[in-house]
Amino acid sequence: MENCPRTVGLVMKACTIISVAAMVLGCGPGGGRGGSRGSSGHDAYHHGDVAEHGDEDAYVPPFGDVIEDWLDTDELDAGSGPGEPLCEFGGTYNGSWSIKKDDDVQRIEPCQVITGDLEISYCSLENITLNNLREVGGLLRVRNNASLKRVTLNGLKKVGHAFHFTDNPAVDWMNYSALTEIGNNLTVRNNDALASVEMTYLETVGRSIEVEGNAVISAIYIKATQVEHSVEVKQNPKLTKIIMESIQEIGHELKVHHNVELIQLFLPYLKCVGAKVDIGHNDAYPACLVDSLYDAVKDCASKPTLYNQGNDGACP
Repeated sequence: MENCPRTVGLVMKACTIISVAAMVLGCGPGGGRGGSRGSSGHDAYHHGDVAEHGDEDAYVPPFGDVIEDWLDTDELDAGSGPGEPLCEFGGTYNGSWSIKKDDDVQRIEPCQVITGDLEISYCSLENITLNNLREVGGLLRVRNNASLKRVTLNGLKKVGHAFHFTDNPAVDWMNYSALTEIGNNLTVRNNDALASVEMTYLETVGRSIEVEGNAVISAIYIKATQVEHSVEVKQNPKLTKIIMESIQEIGHELKVHHNVELIQLFLPYLKCVGAKVDIGHNDAYPACLVDSLYDAVKDCASKPTLYNQGNDGACP
């Protein structure tokens, strides 16, 4: 039944073509195929004649061309109908795509590359799996999905612009272990059930990492070596550990604020922060460890400043 609108459209076109044929063959008003242009205007459809109205030089195509123009062969292509895949298996979809229902998933599922944006917003699904996907050329945004629990992108390696994962109250897991590059920001915000963020092969982030306001998140594992602008982790009340074991340079600021249960901030290879180390109001984190972290970066060329307040945990 899903092809009914398409069938009706083709039938209507066929009826129109029959009407034109009737006029050309002399069945309609205005005379037969060989008559001259009359006052009725219908003879404008005659082979080789000019249009009754508008530009006198406008050429009206012969009957066969009318059929070819109106019965567009592209519309008969089985691959272009509703519900059909957007590309062959392992292919590229040139454009942006939005997922709201299961059919949207099935259509994009064979594609390996989406050149534009991928938007998953206000969808009605609980689970989305796109394991063939390797690259999103633009923005990847997962937001405002009330029932969504899991987005599985096991093969995703590159996001060309930003990756926003926000306001998904039921998602409990965010593991993108194949992801190596994000061109702009990584934002993880206001996901009430999210337990952890795991991006263990992420190498570069083109601008910033922000993890904020996730009610139950307990751990962050991100293995980026370089973040061009800033890392901000704040207001995650159950967060106990931040593991960024490969990061060497943060272009502007490291900010870790109001994570009241934080006890581990592990950045063993961090050598330089561009402007400021701002660690504050993490009630369980020791101030002495903040000082140790700052000692590792204070002599880099940018000479960053230090903010170390409200970190009241006992020194080990």
